[in-house]
Amino acid sequence: MPRVTVCCGDAVVWDYAQQHVAQSGRAVDLSVFLDWAQWPDDIGAALAPWQARGATRALITIGWHANLADWVHQIADAGRSPAPARPT
Repeated sequence: MPRVTVCCGDAVVWDYAQQHVAQSGRAVDLSVFLDWAQWPDDIGAALAPWQARGATRALITIGWHANLADWVHQIADAGRSPAPARPT
């Protein structure tokens, strides 16, 4: 299945991409690219609007941090359980 990634988590661009996917008559997965310069308090809540819009995956820039591996695990876990605590 073809995939399209919408940059910057922009709702207007997302709507534009969805419109063109619908007009194509093909099944296309849409991904959203999010730049999390500020870590969200609730990962699940930050992803929920994009999931509701039909995003099948999220590409997230989270920068460099001493707890980077923990942050990646928390993002992965957000889809399987209640939102994890914010890292320190």
